[in-house]
Amino acid sequence: MAEKTRKYDAKIMIFTLIIVGAMALVIALNGEKAPDFIYSMLMAIGHSPVGIFILAFTFFCLIWVFYVAFSKYGKIRLGHGKPEYSNFQYIAMNICAGLGATALIYSFIEWAFYYTTPALGIEAGSAQAMEWSTAYNIFHWGPNMWATNTMAAIPVAYAYYVRRVPSLRLSAVTHAMMGDNKKSRVLSRVVDYLMSVSTCGGICVTLGLGVPLVANGLGKIFHFTPTFGTNVIVCIIVAGLYTLSSWVGLSKGMKVISSANMYLAIGLMVALLVTGPTQFIIKNIVNASGLMLQNFTRMSMWTDPIGGGSFPQDWTIFYWMFGWCFASQVSIFMSQISRGRTLRGMICCLNIGGPAGCLIFFGLNGSFSLNMQMTGELDVAGLVNNEGTAEAVTSILQSAGFGIVGLIIFVVITWLFTATTLDAAAFALSSVSTPHLKEGENTSPPLRLYWCIVLALLPMVMIYIQAPLSSLQTLVVVLTTPMVFIYLLMMLKTMKWMKEDYPRMINGRLPEDMTEEEKAEAAEIIRKELASKEEREASLEALLAGNPDAAVEKKEDAEA
Repeated sequence: MAEKTRKYDAKIMIFTLIIVGAMALVIALNGEKAPDFIYSMLMAIGHSPVGIFILAFTFFCLIWVFYVAFSKYGKIRLGHGKPEYSNFQYIAMNICAGLGATALIYSFIEWAFYYTTPALGIEAGSAQAMEWSTAYNIFHWGPNMWATNTMAAIPVAYAYYVRRVPSLRLSAVTHAMMGDNKKSRVLSRVVDYLMSVSTCGGICVTLGLGVPLVANGLGKIFHFTPTFGTNVIVCIIVAGLYTLSSWVGLSKGMKVISSANMYLAIGLMVALLVTGPTQFIIKNIVNASGLMLQNFTRMSMWTDPIGGGSFPQDWTIFYWMFGWCFASQVSIFMSQISRGRTLRGMICCLNIGGPAGCLIFFGLNGSFSLNMQMTGELDVAGLVNNEGTAEAVTSILQSAGFGIVGLIIFVVITWLFTATTLDAAAFALSSVSTPHLKEGENTSPPLRLYWCIVLALLPMVMIYIQAPLSSLQTLVVVLTTPMVFIYLLMMLKTMKWMKEDYPRMINGRLPEDMTEEEKAEAAEIIRKELASKEEREASLEALLAGNPDAAVEKKEDAEA
């Protein structure tokens, strides 16, 4: 029976491959003009009311997800049974899926961009710019960024586990929300295409960023100059790991690799803290956290209307657009691994645990390299601007005092981060290509294998034709901007669903969706909540007789 639910959507599989490949080819053929044109599109959106809406809406989503978490709706349960993963495994899997190698790389060097082009009218290269650089670093990877993914995951998880929408496709969710009509069918198809293109295009950029860094690190370890052939070999090795992980499934592959990866990353950070400028690192993290918390609302809503600078558009708005671009992929993955959790448990892990992990990650790694800049040990900002991110990061690790061992560990972590991100993407894309998927059921291994191959081949082609990866990333972000308005619709409809469903719920579940064990739990709840002996007996009798709706009615009558 399980196999009958796995039918492939060949149109999405072929369409995505053609569109992403065509975009890469067009960019490569117009190498000089394309980046400027795409950047002008990004700036046009950023300076328009749409950009301002994205800025405000992202901040509002942060408020909304915590409202859901700590309101009565936070008690709503997602699926049956207990959580499959511990909180550490759950947070680690989501960090690896949503941030991956990009976060690892930029945790060391992103502050340099804010130091040379600071926000809030601060003078570039000044002590104040250096102080604020870490604050903006942890801000852009903090609660707002995580709220984009969590906000998108709530409607998907609610539709799949509570409303029993038989698929993890965003189109299935929007279709259920809007009803079966022509407009709904057209919108649902557009949503699937946008999701698959944004995921595939964005992940290609992630692999295109991680592979050269691993190749650069290997070149420094074994003393050779990386070539395209080196990139291909590294790409094959990365693809081999995430293909194996994807084939064996999330519980055996992704869980093990992401947990091991997080332990390695934590070990590296501890080593940097202990052997590096410990006091400065701690003071800088605390100081940056204070700056961010004190100015959080201002940083979230700053548009620079008086100065007229482009920092909000270049960074904050772009980051939120980038978050919304990946939200569709991450929301599907988050929903799949959230079975057994309450909405409150899911949201708190994602929007408290996730930002806390990033604060330590970016604060510690960034402070370590920032101290190198301050003391003159290494001109990190100069390396970033002149040599690129890969050279800058590997130079930082070489100068850290760990020698070849530290560089090897970093290369392995980057390899694992890249593999886990692509593993999550392959699962999300295979979910979009699967019209029907039961609770707890995985997508077909051959289908995941198809997406693994696609996600490996496209970056290699783009590296070979020298397509500007940053331009492809920006183009994907621009093209998926309309998804923000889809998420707004999903949020409003989810609130309507929760208001309709919650009065009928017992212990966070709808009565008709309860297993026998959950009925016993509900019976215990009824015994405690209903006042009179007669009401308890009538409600229990209805529940155990297979008429849970009558039990709920008795409970509602008693509450009234």
